[in-house]
Amino acid sequence: MSACDDSPRAGPWQTRGEQPFLRLAALAGLSALLIFLSFPPVSLGPLAWVGLVPLIVALSQLRPAQGFFVAWLFGTLMMGGVNHFLGMFGLLPLLAVALFFGLFYALFGLVVAGLAPLRMVRLQVVAVAAAWTLVEMARGHAGPLAYTFGHLAYTQHSMLPILQFASLMGAYGVGFLIALTNAGLAVLLLAFLPDNWYHPPSSRPERNRAASRTMLAVYSLVFITYIWGALIIRGTPEPAPGIASLRAAAVQASASFSTPPKPDEITDAINTYVELSEELPGKFDLVVWPETAVGLDINAAPFIQNRIGKVAEELEAYMLVGALEWEDEKLYNSALLISPEGEYLDTYRKINLVIFGEYVPLRSDWKFLERYPLRGRDFSPGLERKIMDISGVKIGPIICFEAIFPGPGREVSRLGADVIVILNSDNWAEGSAELLHNSATAPLRAAEARRYIIRAASAGISAIYDPYGRPLSDVPTNMAGIAAADVYAREQLSTYHKWGDWPLLCICALALLAGLIKAHRAPQLQPVIKQ
Repeated sequence: MSACDDSPRAGPWQTRGEQPFLRLAALAGLSALLIFLSFPPVSLGPLAWVGLVPLIVALSQLRPAQGFFVAWLFGTLMMGGVNHFLGMFGLLPLLAVALFFGLFYALFGLVVAGLAPLRMVRLQVVAVAAAWTLVEMARGHAGPLAYTFGHLAYTQHSMLPILQFASLMGAYGVGFLIALTNAGLAVLLLAFLPDNWYHPPSSRPERNRAASRTMLAVYSLVFITYIWGALIIRGTPEPAPGIASLRAAAVQASASFSTPPKPDEITDAINTYVELSEELPGKFDLVVWPETAVGLDINAAPFIQNRIGKVAEELEAYMLVGALEWEDEKLYNSALLISPEGEYLDTYRKINLVIFGEYVPLRSDWKFLERYPLRGRDFSPGLERKIMDISGVKIGPIICFEAIFPGPGREVSRLGADVIVILNSDNWAEGSAELLHNSATAPLRAAEARRYIIRAASAGISAIYDPYGRPLSDVPTNMAGIAAADVYAREQLSTYHKWGDWPLLCICALALLAGLIKAHRAPQLQPVIKQ
C-alpha cells in the first residue's frame, strides 16, 4: 500500500504522506505556542506573521477528519494560553472557553486539510487565508458567545503602518494579511520538503516556481501595505483652523477591590477619582471616569451625585462618569454625562453584556444557575446607542466589552460621533495580562474609525489615541494618573465604517468556495512526479 493511499484500508492515523500523525500534531502545538507568544504578556507581535506556518504545513499532510482534531488541539492550546487569566476563576471556566473556541479552529483545520490536493498554489494560499478570516469573523459574530481575544490583528497594536489597513478592511482585514503571509510561507516551505511529505501532483520544479512566485506576490502586497500605511501616518495633516475640538482627560484611579467590592473600597475609589480630577492642570472641556467608577447605584446615592456635580462645576467641564444604576427593578452598567453646571444631562446604558460576567443565560429556567458564583444579579442591556454633544463635538460612548468588537464603534460613528469614548474596568482581572489584551484593542478601533479615541480605564491603560492609533497621552497599568490631550472632530467616515465587513466577507467566501471546488476536482493523493 502506498504511503499516500487514502483507501478505506488506511487506518485513522494514516496521514496523506509518510509523516507520523503525532509529529504533525506536535507542529500544531508549536503554532499554538508561537501565536500565544505574539499576544500579551509576552507581546512578540512579529511572531504572528510566521506562527501559523507549522499548523498549515501539518494540515496539508492530514485528511479532513484528522485536520479537524489537530486544529482543535491548536485552538484549545492557543485560546487556553491567550485566556490564561480566566484561571483565577478555576480550571473549569478556562477549559470550557479553550475547548469551545477551539472548535472554530477545528473547522479551519477541516477546510485547510480539504484544500491539500489543490494544485493552483495562489488559489490555495488565498483560500487558506480566507478560511482563517472567516473563522475569526464567525468568532466575532457568535451572538452572546462572540469574543475576539486571540484575533491576529491585536498582535499588531504597536505596528502602526500595518494597522492603517484597518481603515479599509477593519481588524479582520489585518488578520487576513497576516494569515495570507503565513499561508504563503507554509506553501513555500512545503514545496522544498522531501517527497516523503505529501504534495499535490506536480513536478518539483513546477511546484517550486509556483510557490516562490506566490510568496513574492504576498510579500509585495504586505510591503506595499506597510509603505502605504507609513506614508499615511507621515503625511498626517495638522487640524484645520477653526475645527471643533475638546481638551479631554481620562482619569485612572487604579483602585483595588474585593469580590464583591466592600462599601469602604467603593468610597475610597470615588475619593481618588475626585482628588485626581481636582488636580487637573488648566482648563478642560471633558473629563472621563471609567466604567463603574461609581460602583454603587448612583440613583440611590444623592450625596455622590451632588459631589460629582460639584466637581464638574469646579472644573467648569463636562464629565462622563461610569456608574451602576437601578431603575424599575433592573440593573444597568451606565455612563452618565454631567454638564459644567453640575446637571445630569444624558445616560448611555451598556448594550453588549458579557455572558456569565454580567448576565447568566437561562437563569430563570434552570434553577441550578442561581448558584453561579460570578454574579448574583444580572445586568439588563440598554436599548440604544447614544451620541452626546459637548461644545459642538459629538462623542459616542461605548463601555468595556463593547470595545473588543468593531461593530459598536462603527455604529456610533455612523450615528454622527466625532470622537469615540471607551469606559473600561478591569479591576476584576487583578493585574493580569487581561488588562493588556483589552488595551490592545483601542489603537485598532482608532485606525478603523479614523477617529480620536479617549479610553478611561480603572486600572489601565488609560490613553488618548489619534485617528491613526498613535497614543497622544497614556497612563500605564496599575498606576493612578491622568491621560490628557486635545481631540478634534472628524466627520468623514472611514472606508471600513462605510462598508463594514461585507466586502471582505464576500471576497473570502468566494475564494474559499473556489478553492474547495478546485480541490474536490483535483486528483486525490497520487504520488509526486519526480524529475
